[in-house]
Amino acid sequence: MITKEEYESLERSQTVHRTFNSLLSVLVLVLGYFFIQAELKPIYEDLSGITEQRIEKEETSQIFNDESLRLCQYKDSLGNATIGVGHLVLERDNLPQCITSHQAIELLMKDYRYAKENVEKRYPWAEGEVKLILVNMTFQLGENRLAKFQQTLLHLKNKEYQLAAGEVLDSALYKQTPKRIERHAARILSLSKT
Repeated sequence: MITKEEYESLERSQTVHRTFNSLLSVLVLVLGYFFIQAELKPIYEDLSGITEQRIEKEETSQIFNDESLRLCQYKDSLGNATIGVGHLVLERDNLPQCITSHQAIELLMKDYRYAKENVEKRYPWAEGEVKLILVNMTFQLGENRLAKFQQTLLHLKNKEYQLAAGEVLDSALYKQTPKRIERHAARILSLSKT
């Protein structure tokens, strides 16, 4: 048999122990929640396509800024008929002289997806930022003109980013669109730091 004092002392000890365990359980749950959020959110975003949609939105916004919006046909720097957001007008397009902003955005998205698919097919080694740069360049130049940047492509493939950036800056394209090419070169150079 235990005394009343021994019982009360034992009860206090168990109360402290239960309180400590409760606090520890809450702490584990809170830390576990933040750990799961930190780990699962990127996985969920990748699996659901949210990351890809965000990147596509950012890249098409950049192209929109580079090309600007023109609702009526004009001649680009090479004398080609162009409309919307840098869309090269082809005979098969059967486009009117002027289009709506909605049609311009549809053409932008179609051209962007075409450029992306082309880069994925022609340059399967291109991933991440390199892929995005090549998509932007394909959008601007077309697949055949981009293919002429053989040294740049070779340097990118070999992860020789400083040489690739130098090639881009030393191109005739730099004279046509210097700000855009400087941005591409900066993006390429930033890869050498990772």
